[in-house]
Amino acid sequence: MAITYYRMGRKSDALAVIHALEERERRQWVDPDFIAFAYAGIGDRDHAMEWLEKAYRLKTFGVRILLSWDCPMFRNMESDPRYQELKRRVLATKLQG
Repeated sequence: MAITYYRMGRKSDALAVIHALEERERRQWVDPDFIAFAYAGIGDRDHAMEWLEKAYRLKTFGVRILLSWDCPMFRNMESDPRYQELKRRVLATKLQG
């Protein structure tokens, strides 16, 4: 929903959806991959990286899939050295386990 709002030009609504997810995550499990995906979809690399790192630390299945395949939502992050380093770690982890 956040990405749809953003693409409609409703950035404040997009951020409200993401912030609601973050608030819910404080009380119950919300997969950090979803929040990272939403931030990437609105072009916020810093917050997307924050949530991707959290997903990596929690060893979520989604972060392995998102970073090992060519996920369109993360293409805008390919030039970010932090993203490349995380992707390298994810792929190295997959090879080990």
